[in-house]
Amino acid sequence: MKGFSAYVDFNYFDRIFRNDNFNSSESFLRQEIGTLDPYSLVDAGLGYKFNLGDQAIELRANVYNVLNSFYINQSDPFGLLNGNGRTWNTSLKYSF
Repeated sequence: MKGFSAYVDFNYFDRIFRNDNFNSSESFLRQEIGTLDPYSLVDAGLGYKFNLGDQAIELRANVYNVLNSFYINQSDPFGLLNGNGRTWNTSLKYSF
């Protein structure tokens, strides 16, 4: 259909190294101490472009982490940090 677009995006993340003690003066504590578990995410979106008079308009809707996967995406001296669950956004682009 004219003006419509869609996408699906698959990302796989692996070999994300942990380093849980950045401020230590002990060299063995500053070394990488392993990796986080690998994870994958699926994102999807729809768009529609049209003209309103002489002006181009684009409406988009996106969903990130469609499957609402639980994952840990980083570590720091205070512990492990979870990634975002399912999120979404919409946008309207007006070109002039």
